[in-house]
Amino acid sequence: MLSPQQIEELPFYVRREIPESFLDDMGHMNVQHYVGLFSDAAGALFRSCGMDQDCISRRRRGVFVLRQCIDYLAEVRVGHTVAVRTRVLERGVRKLHLMHFMVNESLNRIAACMDVLAIHADLERRRSANWDEEMAQGLDRLILRSRELSWEPPLSGVIRLGKNPDSAPGG
Repeated sequence: MLSPQQIEELPFYVRREIPESFLDDMGHMNVQHYVGLFSDAAGALFRSCGMDQDCISRRRRGVFVLRQCIDYLAEVRVGHTVAVRTRVLERGVRKLHLMHFMVNESLNRIAACMDVLAIHADLERRRSANWDEEMAQGLDRLILRSRELSWEPPLSGVIRLGKNPDSAPGG
């Protein structure tokens, strides 16, 4: 089992203290907010690789999620502080496999992991597109950094680039 200390080796993208408005009827953080925090981390990751809002508006490129699998491992409650770190695992010409880790820093526990398959998209055509050079280089740096880690990510087993890493799932 991974430890929060191992997760700290990954790039940090989001930190948030959980407000009462994030809770569900059971008194812990609602699943929509896990997804929201993971989405915020993905946005920060892509901005760090050159896909900022100006780039999206001007070049009309973005990223679509094709598949995601979340494991909820420990409760997050009001007042807890969580941090999301991300490991970029591999990419194809258009696709990307990454994994987000949410650590409950208040309890020093891994709260959740999200295994993600995404695809770079031409926002005008609403179709997949090759990564541009700046994005590809930024992602490749993160992939190389990931390969230097001494631990294996706890993959869901349902996400992989596959035989044709740039077709949609099943395609």
